[in-house]
Amino acid sequence: MGDPMGDKTVTRAEAEAKAREVFARLDVNHDGKIDKADREAKMAEHFKMIDTDGNGSISQAEFMASHERKPRGGKGMDHKMGGPEGGMHEGMHEGMGGGKRGAMMGYVMLRMADANKDGAVSRDEFVAAALAHFDKADANHDGKVTPEERKAAMKAMHERMGHDRMGGMKGKGGMRGMHGPMGDGPPPPPPGN
Repeated sequence: MGDPMGDKTVTRAEAEAKAREVFARLDVNHDGKIDKADREAKMAEHFKMIDTDGNGSISQAEFMASHERKPRGGKGMDHKMGGPEGGMHEGMHEGMGGGKRGAMMGYVMLRMADANKDGAVSRDEFVAAALAHFDKADANHDGKVTPEERKAAMKAMHERMGHDRMGGMKGKGGMRGMHGPMGDGPPPPPPGN
């Protein structure tokens, strides 16, 4: 897994600005919070992208074509909303990894950001969580996170969460990826749809 930030050192101010930018993008209905309504709107957008003939259902051909359009690494179609909660990976965890692991990480981080546990994440909660994550990665507390600090923070997080080097859970029968045993996303629709 490469570092999407490359060799860039990121300041705390840049991290805060990026978190605000990402929050604005994830707040699909612009009501000042990320919640179920935003997830549903994002899922509807995603469905519409796959349903290329606009008939309200996704055929096997449309499903397969959507996966062919997506380059390896998940940067094709907009997968930024991730799992049921999704999106936090993009904002709080950006520069620390990506792909399918990011979707699960996004889910976990979004739940953690919901400080008042009301099922929604406000902009203030989102930015505070992003900055807390930044501060944790800033090992020498100089207000900057270097590529080395990002790698060390990612390694430490994976160790805390019990992940192996491949991103799967350690232990017998553990999940090998975040979207199923093959890490390929959901299974295809039944033939003939």
